[in-house]
Amino acid sequence: SSDLHAARHTATARSVRMSLADGWAEAAVAAAAEPAQLSALLAGAASAVLSPVEQEERYLLAGGLCASISHALATPIDVVKTRQQTVDAYSGLSLLEGLARVARDEGRGALLTGMGPTIVGYGAEGALKFGAYEGLKASASAALAAAGLSAEQGGTLGPIAAGIVAGGLASLLLAPAEATRIRMVSDPAYAQLGLVRAATRLYDMEGSDGLLRGVPATCSKQLPYTATKQVTFDLLVKAAAATSQPGLAAPHWASTAAAAAVAAVLSTLASQPGDAILSEVSRGHGAAEADVDARVSSGEDDLRIAAVAARLGVQGLARGLPARLVHVGVIVTVQLILYDTLKHAFGVP
Repeated sequence: SSDLHAARHTATARSVRMSLADGWAEAAVAAAAEPAQLSALLAGAASAVLSPVEQEERYLLAGGLCASISHALATPIDVVKTRQQTVDAYSGLSLLEGLARVARDEGRGALLTGMGPTIVGYGAEGALKFGAYEGLKASASAALAAAGLSAEQGGTLGPIAAGIVAGGLASLLLAPAEATRIRMVSDPAYAQLGLVRAATRLYDMEGSDGLLRGVPATCSKQLPYTATKQVTFDLLVKAAAATSQPGLAAPHWASTAAAAAVAAVLSTLASQPGDAILSEVSRGHGAAEADVDARVSSGEDDLRIAAVAARLGVQGLARGLPARLVHVGVIVTVQLILYDTLKHAFGVP
């Protein structure tokens, strides 16, 4: 009996050692695997134990952080781009010439004008935009499939619809902050006021219309921008993962950066007309505000999207594009790399 008990004890110990050895071997293989695959596995395992609400909270947090950080880093470029679109003296300058002129004429601190509204506005906008997009993708695809589209069509158009809805919701939050930022950059009377005082002055001078008149123009920029950026990035990241070959795949950071760069260029081109319209609608008129009759007769008071686009023309709608390619390129590339890193760090796929 004692011999039998000892034999069973030895067998059990051997089985435990073999299980541990197998476990360590599997861990070693996983650790040696492509980091992107390992992080995806970890994120998938973590998300499996998170409720939908907890997942959405993490998407909101990741989106808000990546948007506020990336837009804040690009503030000097945005200052020059906005000046090119709203101040005639800057319209013929290159990005570098514009940066140098602002620093020379107004001091280097002027290159950070509007950073407060940028951080607040784009932090809230990014949280809502990324959170809504991630939350609506599946339901939008299912709704389109239920409406009669094939599963493939629903899977393709669903993310686009989610991006458009997310961009529209985010525009409602972003418009007051963008109106304040643009006025701070384009009107010297607002430049030194700071976020709260500038927004308060704009409200006192023009009422809620001053803060909200840019909602349609913001939508004309944000809807194509959001849909193009989110869907392009998702498709390229998934395509890179699907076509990768063992031993030949690029590092995850490289494929993510490449996808972000392509998304940056395409979203910039898609949203350029809307960005020019938004700057025109929000810039104010400085001393010309006293000459209301002249502005009405010239059509400058007509802020409908179609009227502003016609007034600007092709050249006006393209104004500032080189600066935006740099500006949005920096923003989107940094933003999407940060978002991809943060959401996996927060345990969501």
